[in-house]
Amino acid sequence: MKTAEIRRRLQAATGSEHLVRIDQTSKPGDRESGFVLAVGRKWVLLASTRDGGFFDGYAAIRITDVRRVRDDTSFESRATRLRAEWPPSFPRPLTEVDLDTTAGVLRSMAMPTGLIGIESTRRRNAMWIGALHSLTRHWVYLHEVRSDATWHDVPLGYRLGKVTTVYTDSQYQRGLLAIAGTPPEID
Repeated sequence: MKTAEIRRRLQAATGSEHLVRIDQTSKPGDRESGFVLAVGRKWVLLASTRDGGFFDGYAAIRITDVRRVRDDTSFESRATRLRAEWPPSFPRPLTEVDLDTTAGVLRSMAMPTGLIGIESTRRRNAMWIGALHSLTRHWVYLHEVRSDATWHDVPLGYRLGKVTTVYTDSQYQRGLLAIAGTPPEID
């Protein structure tokens, strides 16, 4: 699909009751499913769903990484309407969500007491999860939490230009944070 067609489909799905499936260039064979909440110049924000139509946090996807957008034709689109979280919404007003820059997306997705996960073109099928520590012109620094729910001692940096997807408030992240607790102070 061409970028103009992708953008048109994302705009048409914004605020609708139709679940979409998004295929990404950086993740061949994988797809994100969810409801389009907003579209910016560079990023699209989804209320993510998982198998069975269960809501599972939020995903922001870089539009240039979107390869294809399709309407979901399974039962899951209807099953989501039976969930307590219906209709999907973001925890803060969408007018406060910056989908025009990568730094803006990271700031918007960082919940005050939560974690964000980032995926990068640097490594496929890898996600780095942590608390947003700082942003510079070209880098994002996360105070990362390991998969055993222990915190790294120092923030780790990733190039903003390589970030393709940002996640927040997923079941996995909530469980990880429940065990890890708040990040320790960094000197």
